[in-house]
Amino acid sequence: MYINDNKEFLEKYDLSLTDCFVLEEIRQLSTPTNKFGGWCFKSKKNIGERFGKSRMTIHRTLNKLEQKGLIERDNSGLVRCVIEQHKKEIEPNYLKEYVELGHKAFARKYKHIYDSKPEVNGYLGGDIWIMELESQATTL
Repeated sequence: MYINDNKEFLEKYDLSLTDCFVLEEIRQLSTPTNKFGGWCFKSKKNIGERFGKSRMTIHRTLNKLEQKGLIERDNSGLVRCVIEQHKKEIEPNYLKEYVELGHKAFARKYKHIYDSKPEVNGYLGGDIWIMELESQATTL
């Protein structure tokens, strides 16, 4: 799932590209299995450097994302993404497009996502993603 690929989600939450990139960075770093118990460990300064933004811009972005209920903070200032609660708003668009475009056109359009999926037990992550979509499409 890449947040900035879903136009309806972006419009609903009124997110800028910076908001999307920061939210996606936090989502990827706040996995439940990380050594920080699922909290993003990257500082505002480091996130800002990654996207060419100031620490203050990242601070404002985090405030906006928290107000919209897309991230949460702990007492020490660490943040984590709670976007999984919104997953149903994001994923169905992929399924709808998969059904409308067909396998090949969909794979071409979302090649960047396909290529970025991690390998699982020797299977390409992109293949697993496509198989999941195919499975869901057949149940429609």
